[in-house]
Amino acid sequence: WKSGHCTSKLNEISLFLVTERRIQLSLKTPDTWKSGNKNHSSFYTIFCQKQLELNNVSRENGTKWKEKNMLLTNAMHNINKKNEQLSNGYMVTKIDKTEALVSKGNSERTVKFEETVGKCLCSKWQQLGYPCCHAIIANKVLQYKADAKEWYEYAFSPIYLLSNYEKAYFNNPNI
Repeated sequence: WKSGHCTSKLNEISLFLVTERRIQLSLKTPDTWKSGNKNHSSFYTIFCQKQLELNNVSRENGTKWKEKNMLLTNAMHNINKKNEQLSNGYMVTKIDKTEALVSKGNSERTVKFEETVGKCLCSKWQQLGYPCCHAIIANKVLQYKADAKEWYEYAFSPIYLLSNYEKAYFNNPNI
């Protein structure tokens, strides 16, 4: 996750630098940027300034979300809402207290709530780290995790939780 997040930020910064036409990007390493070459030195300076700006925006966003008592980052909150809407119209057949068959038309998926992680036959939950529409509707019917906070902590990968976002952007003196 960290390298993916870092790569995303680097891409965002690089795009900013290219679109602003402040510099031409090179494939040099950060150590080379700090050498005596003025182009690389200015790239490094602009890169650091832009990273600080992005971190400040991240802190501001986190503060807004926290004030709204959100448990998920804003993007994940929106994805979750969409999956909740998609879950409408599904029929849920309880297999046992931790397993359900979720169906709509000819499509059937089995959702299993295990002690530490849930699984769905569609595999989206396992692959993406957040519950698919099948898991959301199955949890509503089975009430496996009835409390919203418990559900979010169980169903979502820690990278999507606002508490971890805060650790990354609020409690880190290096950013």
